[in-house]
Amino acid sequence: MSTLKVDNITGRGSTGFTGSVKSEGGNTTTDLQQGLCKMWFNADMTGTAGMNDSFNSGTLTDNGTGDLSVAMTNNMSSIQYCGAGSVDTGGSFTNVVVIRDRQTSSIRLVTNNSDSNIDFDPSTFQIQGDLA
Repeated sequence: MSTLKVDNITGRGSTGFTGSVKSEGGNTTTDLQQGLCKMWFNADMTGTAGMNDSFNSGTLTDNGTGDLSVAMTNNMSSIQYCGAGSVDTGGSFTNVVVIRDRQTSSIRLVTNNSDSNIDFDPSTFQIQGDLA
C-alpha cells in the first residue's frame, strides 16, 4: 500500500485541474469540479441571526423574521446554479425554504411555516453549480 501526501494539485493548461474519481460503488465516475458543493451554510435565524457553520459563505444579513441574505466568499459564474435548503422544525412538515433573490454573489432566502415567515435554528442551504 502506498500513501500520497500533497499540499496542492494543479492541472496543466488554462482549465486548471480536471479529473474524475470512481463512485462509492465503483461502477461510475464523478467529475471533481462538477460534483462538489460550492457553498453551504448552517445558520441560526433566532434572535440575532448568525452562522453555526459554513463553507464559501460570507456575511449573513437578517432581513427580518424568516428572511436572510448570505454573501458568497467566491462568486458563482451565473445565477443558473442549483440550491436546496431545509430547516429543523421539531416535527412539523408544512415548512418551506424559498429562494427570494438569486445573485452570483449572494442569495436571499425566506423560511416559511403555513404562509407565515418564521426563524429556525438551524436553517441550512447548499449550492451546486459553476464558480466564476
